[in-house]
Amino acid sequence: MSGAFKGQIAALTARAVENIRLERWDAAEHTVGQLLKIDRQDPDGLHMMGLVRVHQGKPEEAEGFYRHSLRRKPEQAYVHVSLARLLAQTGRLPQAITDLRAAIRAVPNNADLHLLLGQMQQSAGELEFAERNLRAALALKPDDPMAVQSLCAMLHATARTGEAEALLRATLARELPPAARALLDHTLAVLTKAPKD
Repeated sequence: MSGAFKGQIAALTARAVENIRLERWDAAEHTVGQLLKIDRQDPDGLHMMGLVRVHQGKPEEAEGFYRHSLRRKPEQAYVHVSLARLLAQTGRLPQAITDLRAAIRAVPNNADLHLLLGQMQQSAGELEFAERNLRAALALKPDDPMAVQSLCAMLHATARTGEAEALLRATLARELPPAARALLDHTLAVLTKAPKD
């Protein structure tokens, strides 16, 4: 592919990302469509068209775009996350869990994949596996507020509130961004008002 095409693809990708970020779905569809006319196999373009289709209420088409993107580039953790969320939202939580397990085999050191798998396993009642994946997410990203919050919620739900409180206090003792601190302060306040285990 020539340098001119690569530059055109980069510019279209940047514009599509901006349109998606601003939730300008018609503009995003047009831009991604232009990108896919240049390269029908572009993994980012395929993923972005999947995002557009989700917001257009076309989950089957979105799934097709996500899966095509992953066939082209299986190590894209963010596409695995999009696909798993879509599967769960369309009532296919067991399939989402299976797909995330496969994704972790392909991309083992991704905290976001472990976090989402842990959250979904918790929803499915697979608490031992959920805890294992939530702890793996924290090992990879120790100050991730969503991983801390998810693990603490699971610990509290399994009558280990003291362990959850200790984890929250240890995390809050470190330097955290303001939004993360606010979320974990709120989680601790809720937890300390709950009956102790």
